[in-house]
Amino acid sequence: MIATTSLTNTGYDKALIFLTPNGRKPETIDLNSEIPVYCMSYEQLIKPLKMVKNQANEPGLHFINQFISHVEGYMSGSNEIRKLCWQLFNKHEDAYSQMVNSYSYCLDRKVRSIFCDMRNKLEYDPMFSQWSGSILIEESYKEDNKRVLECDLDLRLKHWPEGVWIKIYKHNWFGVFPYVAESDLSSVEPHCNKLLTDPKEKVKAWDDKYYISNNRNLDIERMVLRAGNEISKEHINIALNKVVDHIVEINAALK
Repeated sequence: MIATTSLTNTGYDKALIFLTPNGRKPETIDLNSEIPVYCMSYEQLIKPLKMVKNQANEPGLHFINQFISHVEGYMSGSNEIRKLCWQLFNKHEDAYSQMVNSYSYCLDRKVRSIFCDMRNKLEYDPMFSQWSGSILIEESYKEDNKRVLECDLDLRLKHWPEGVWIKIYKHNWFGVFPYVAESDLSSVEPHCNKLLTDPKEKVKAWDDKYYISNNRNLDIERMVLRAGNEISKEHINIALNKVVDHIVEINAALK
């Protein structure tokens, strides 16, 4: 991979960075070129990223963490993760094999536990206390043919028109969005016309659901985490805050 950059205080306007897994020199370098070429490995690149990632905004931080994880896990031959894996394998090969074979089980258990925790928070956490006893929740779990556990928590307040829901889901993405099912659209519209556009906006990749919100960018903003299996407590808090915002918006529209 080759990247160009502008330089200041170096006497050059541009430079080339030749980016490879191990920082090797390019085999076809133009020796007559006046543009300097700097060779850099992916491992060298992630060091400054780690130093500045806490200054990034949420999308930037997500990208940096994903990039670092990818480089450390797949592209760097001498990283700490692979060293640790080798040490474990070398000392406990049988146990390591069992761990590898049980990865899907552990991941499944982790995600189910997280969704159970989110359900408990929806029912008992102080941030939802003003709606205590009024939240109805339905949950479902399904494993697809790619061994991706799909989890859905659908919730609504008892006084909402039938068919109005907020979904917390982990398929590939982990995300949140408010919706009305297509089958309930005609009965809901008289009550929620402030939250429905004309024409109605379908939820991308969910053909039987329509957004019920004034936010017209939910195809993007509904996402909390692109790599849903990597959910953390931080992502749970983001998702639950989105739920609160959607509840408040729907309640205001129904007054």
